[in-house]
Amino acid sequence: MAEAVARIILEDGTLDGKKELPPEVFAVPVRKEFLNEVLNEYLKKDITASTKTRAEVRGGGRKPWRQKGTGRARVGSIRSPLWRGGGVTFGPKFREKENSLPKKKRKLALKQTLSMLAQDNKIFYTEKLGFEKTKNAFLWLTKNFKKGDKIAIINEKIEKNLLLPFRNIPGVLLKRRSDINMRDLIYCDAVIFVGESIDKVGR
Repeated sequence: MAEAVARIILEDGTLDGKKELPPEVFAVPVRKEFLNEVLNEYLKKDITASTKTRAEVRGGGRKPWRQKGTGRARVGSIRSPLWRGGGVTFGPKFREKENSLPKKKRKLALKQTLSMLAQDNKIFYTEKLGFEKTKNAFLWLTKNFKKGDKIAIINEKIEKNLLLPFRNIPGVLLKRRSDINMRDLIYCDAVIFVGESIDKVGR
């Protein structure tokens, strides 16, 4: 396996050396077809369109006219799918998307995404992170990243001193290590791991 490293960011925002990463998580072979397949599963949405069948449409309890003797076609309800305002035959019904991603597949997709980011030098590490003001957090980020970059900050817990200063900065995603998946990270310009989260991810 190839060597994988994360660039270390100090508290003042300067880069200082590299941290070696576990190759079984950050240096696995990347298959883009596989990542694309998994991403498509994540992007599936619930089917929210919902039509009514003839049994669900209001009204139509009385037969419009008698069965015989009128010269018109026989009909039992004005809510027949053949009538305007009637029910819909084989129309869409609301249903939640099926989760067809097994745990092992999700885990492998996360490892391959992290490996791809490591190859592109987009993995960063800082021992601790927290600011009192958004202004300070923004200045810390701008020392190494451009305005508009999509940056994910991963920690074991999202504490107050991490959440409050970063939550109003556009493009910054705060996630707990246990909650991340490949969809969160695949389009990031940088992923910053805080503390021990970098050693536990993908385990």
